[in-house]
Amino acid sequence: MNTQQEKNHDHSDIDRNAVESIRQSIVDLGTEWAVLGISFGTQALERSAQSLTLVAKTLSTLSEALERKARGGEKKVEEPTDVIDAPAVSENDPLDPDQA
Repeated sequence: MNTQQEKNHDHSDIDRNAVESIRQSIVDLGTEWAVLGISFGTQALERSAQSLTLVAKTLSTLSEALERKARGGEKKVEEPTDVIDAPAVSENDPLDPDQA
């Protein structure tokens, strides 16, 4: 026959196991959210870098045109033709609102 103290001990083990299970679930969920957030940040930075590269090339072309004009050579400057394409959207792109 179990005494009251043994019954209380059994319940405290169950409570500890439940608390540990809940804690681990919260940690796992937090980790998943962190991975998703970092993924979004990475994609946003990559797209920004591509845009900034294109802007830098355009500014360089403008600078060269201004230098030529300042030297008296009014040679027509062609528009840059190398456009940086955005990365292809994958089937499960988390930034695509149609897939939300």
